[in-house]
Amino acid sequence: MAIENKITTFLNKRTWIIPLLFGLMCLCLVSSLLGVELKGVRNMDHFLTFNTGAELAAIFAGVMVTFSILPSYKRQSGYTRVFVSLIAVLCFLMACDIGEALVDKIPELTWLNKTFATLVWANETAVWFFFFVYCTHVLKSQGKVISISYLIGVITLVIFVLIPVVTVGNPLYFKVIDGVYYRKAAGDHYLWYISRFPSVIFSVLTIIAIFLSKEKIRTKIIISIFMGLPLVAMGSGGYKTGVAVQYVAMMMSVVLMFAFLFSDNEKDLFSTNKELGLATNIQKHMLPSIFPAFPDRKEFDIFASMSPAKEVGGDFYDFFLIDDYHLGLVMADVSDKGIPAALFMMACKIMVQNYAMMGKSPSEVLTSVNNQICQNNQDEMFVTIWLGILDLKTGILTAANAGHEKPAIQNDEGKFELFKDTHGFVVGWYKGVKYVDYQVQLKKGSKIFLYTDGVPEATSANGQFTRERMVKTLNKYRDMQPQEIIQNMKDDIDLFVGQADQFDDITMLCAEFKGYDNE
Repeated sequence: MAIENKITTFLNKRTWIIPLLFGLMCLCLVSSLLGVELKGVRNMDHFLTFNTGAELAAIFAGVMVTFSILPSYKRQSGYTRVFVSLIAVLCFLMACDIGEALVDKIPELTWLNKTFATLVWANETAVWFFFFVYCTHVLKSQGKVISISYLIGVITLVIFVLIPVVTVGNPLYFKVIDGVYYRKAAGDHYLWYISRFPSVIFSVLTIIAIFLSKEKIRTKIIISIFMGLPLVAMGSGGYKTGVAVQYVAMMMSVVLMFAFLFSDNEKDLFSTNKELGLATNIQKHMLPSIFPAFPDRKEFDIFASMSPAKEVGGDFYDFFLIDDYHLGLVMADVSDKGIPAALFMMACKIMVQNYAMMGKSPSEVLTSVNNQICQNNQDEMFVTIWLGILDLKTGILTAANAGHEKPAIQNDEGKFELFKDTHGFVVGWYKGVKYVDYQVQLKKGSKIFLYTDGVPEATSANGQFTRERMVKTLNKYRDMQPQEIIQNMKDDIDLFVGQADQFDDITMLCAEFKGYDNE
C-alpha cells in the first residue's frame, strides 16, 4: 500500500483523533483564562486582544464548518475527512496561540507560556502537512513522484514537530524571560530560519502535485490561489502583526477553498449519483428476485441475494431451468463499476443463459461467451464466472470455473468445504481460451454455496471476513434451508463489519439438491 493510502486509512480508522483535537483546543482556551484572571481585562495588550479576537472568530468558523459535516462524516469522501482533520489541527494551533498570548507577561505562568509556544511551533508544521495531504486528495494526484512527496512530507513533519519539543529547555524559535515571550529574530539565532522551512517545503510539494494532477484547470487555480494567501500573510506580516494573521489567513483559505471545491463536487456528485442509480436499477432488475423461484419443483430449493456497495459493481447471479431435468447455476463478478459494468454484466448474463439453453456444457458455454466478448471489447473489461449445470435426476453437478471464487459444497459428512476446482482464465481477456468441465456428485440434502469476493473480503477495522470464517459460518448454519443460510451469513458479515463502509457487492447463492422423485 502506498504511503498516501496508509495516511488516509490511518485517519479513517482513528476517528477519535478529531474529538481529541477539539477537546485539547477547549482545554487550551480554558487554561488561557488564567492569564485573563491574573492580568485583568483592562490590562490586556490591545494588539494581542485584536489578534485573539481574530483567531477566536476563525476557530468559530472552523468549528461551525466541522459540525455541518459531522452528521454525514462516515458517508463523506476521503478528501472531506482529511479536510476535517486539517480544520481540527488548525483550531488546536490557534487555541495554543491564543493561550500563549493571554498568559504572556505573567511570571508565575512562565511554564504555561513556554508550553503553549512549543505547541504552536509543533502544530504549525502539522497544519502545513495536512494542507498538503488535503490538496493532493482533491487533485487526485498519484504516481511515484507523489509517493516520494508524501515520504518527504512525513519526514518533514516528524523532524519539525520534534525540534520544538526536544529543545523545549532552550527553544530555537523563541525565549521566555520573566514570563515575557520573545520570538527570536534572525539576528539572534540563525537557526530561526528553520522555522520557515515547513511552509516552503509543503508549498513546493503542493505545487508539484498541482502540475502532476489531471484534474480540471479550475480546481488547480482555486488551490493555487488559496495556498498563496497564508504565504502572503506570513511574508507581509513580519514581526509587526505576529503569526496570528497567518493562522487566520490559513483558516480563511481552507474554508473558502473547501466551499469552492464543494460547489464543483456537488455538480459532479449529482451526475455520478444519477449514473449509479441507473446502474443499480439495471443490476437489480436483471437478477431473479422472486422466491420461491420454482414452487412446483420438489427436487431442489434455491435462494440468492445481492447487497450492492456504494459504487455499483457488476456482480450477478442467475439460475434457470435448461429443461425439465437440468438446472443452470451462475455466479459472476465484472471487473469494472458503474454504468459500464452494469451493461457489461447484462450482456454476459444473457449470453451465458442463451448458450446454456442450447444444450452446451459449462466449459463450452464459457468458451463461446469469451470468444464473443473478445470480438469487441474496446474497454478491456473482463468477468469471472462460475457456471454449473445440475442434473436433477442423478444429482451430478457439471461445472466450469473462469477465474471465480471456489464454491463451498457439503461433503459426505454434511460439512461445507471449499471445492478445489480447476480455474480457467477470466472471460473477456483474450480469445481462444479453453475451459475444463469437472463433476461433483451431490447426495440428497447436499447444498452448494456460491459467492463473489465481496463476502470473504468484507472488511472491518480488524481485517477481512476471510474464506475460513465464511466456511465456519456456513457450517454453523448447515442444517438450515438455503434462504436461512444466506440471511444468517449476511447478518454475521454485518456484525463483523460493524460501522465500516461496504466497498464491494456482497452476492450469494445457495442451492440444495433434495433428490428426484419419479412418482
